[in-house]
Amino acid sequence: MIPVVVLGIVGGSFLAFRALRPIRSLIQTVRSVSTGRMDSRVPTLHTSDELDELVMLFNSMLEKIEALISGMRGSLDNVAHTLFDLTNCQIEFSIWIGLFAAHKTDVLHHDLSLQK
Repeated sequence: MIPVVVLGIVGGSFLAFRALRPIRSLIQTVRSVSTGRMDSRVPTLHTSDELDELVMLFNSMLEKIEALISGMRGSLDNVAHTLFDLTNCQIEFSIWIGLFAAHKTDVLHHDLSLQK
């Protein structure tokens, strides 16, 4: 009787360990993603059960999120580049305005000295 109980406990533990393997992989991937590794994926076991379907849906969702973040980064890079260009234009414009104002002042002083 005792060997049957021990065999049942060992067999049940083995089956529970195997059944929870996809859940442990999912937890490990979620932890990895929460630290910023958006390229992490849960390995699929191709068992065609509900857990395998959940893993495939989760991986698909991660791919979409990664694509969205990549698109946002690209857009922000473009905005930063445009703002940098606009700032450079504003600086150059300010320099030209300063030079123009200095030239006009010199011309005005020259004209006034000729009128005396």
